[in-house]
Amino acid sequence: METRLMEHLSAFYELLNGVRGTIEKLLALEEKKYDALKQVDVKALMHINSTEEELIQYMDCLEKERQEAIASLAVSLGCGRDVTFGELITYFPIEMQEKFGSIRKELKTFTNKLEITMRENSEIIQSSMEIVNFTLNFANRSSLKETYDLRNKKESKENMCIVNHIA
Repeated sequence: METRLMEHLSAFYELLNGVRGTIEKLLALEEKKYDALKQVDVKALMHINSTEEELIQYMDCLEKERQEAIASLAVSLGCGRDVTFGELITYFPIEMQEKFGSIRKELKTFTNKLEITMRENSEIIQSSMEIVNFTLNFANRSSLKETYDLRNKKESKENMCIVNHIA
């Protein structure tokens, strides 16, 4: 039993390393996206978004595996399927608790950094959208007044209705 548990824990640790590596890659992409957003580099943004989409799909697969591994380990250790990762670590052999506690902290740190960077990028996108909307609204209002507000143009009545006189 002990050997099988250690094999499960080893495989689970490798899975968590994969999750950490993927989160690190996503974080690096989000930081590149931040720079691309600041520079309004559409080509770079498109490339970053497609790479990011692939990583997110891969991350979804890893997350499903992680949840299944936690449920399987929880049953093996007799602590119930709905246990959290933090609680599950307390059931591991003592020599493994520190190792898994460390990777858990790293995952939380990277996840928090990723969240902050994504929030900053969202704020930049929101600000850019507001500027574009303001510019479009301003452009539309001024062109409407110039073209259709004849009272402000102070043109003579003959010039305004020239089409009507010919017809």
